[in-house]
Amino acid sequence: RARIGSDAQRAGRLEEALWLYEHSHEVHTRAGNVVRAAASANAIGEVLVALDRPADARERFGEALRIWRGARAPDGVALASRNLGVVALGDGDAAEACRRLEEAAALVARHGLDSLRVLTWLPLAEALLALGRFVEAWEAATWVVDCGADLNPNDAAIAHRLRGEALLRTGGEARARQELDLADRLDDGR
Repeated sequence: RARIGSDAQRAGRLEEALWLYEHSHEVHTRAGNVVRAAASANAIGEVLVALDRPADARERFGEALRIWRGARAPDGVALASRNLGVVALGDGDAAEACRRLEEAAALVARHGLDSLRVLTWLPLAEALLALGRFVEAWEAATWVVDCGADLNPNDAAIAHRLRGEALLRTGGEARARQELDLADRLDDGR
């Protein structure tokens, strides 16, 4: 059901995906498969974010985080922490977002969780920028740019824009303009 839920989610059938993930969560919970229940809770949270229900999403991500911490699953902890950080960022709480995203980024780096690298470091750069931690924001965005060929044009544009904005605030105006121009060219190429 989780795979079918994922297919429905990608197709934009969010209510159907939510129902399928909730059913999957219930089945895994009854069976005592807590790790899969956590994955379902996290997937439910992602759909709830897409449905603009951040409070409900936060609850599901928190559930997934508690379970994955207990199971000592660093990839799950990183993903749930990242998702909680993104929800906090959307709520305008850059400090909480940064705390969650820094935890996720540390796990991504420590455990080589490359599939979460861009997903984690982009919002981290945004949170750091919002907090006025401009050098760190530039460094986080640079981690994303360093993904090279694995980086899609949209994420590359966002990373370059974040680098440019960070540089503008640290006095590197000429280099900032180059970054922002590159971001614009990447946006135009989509």
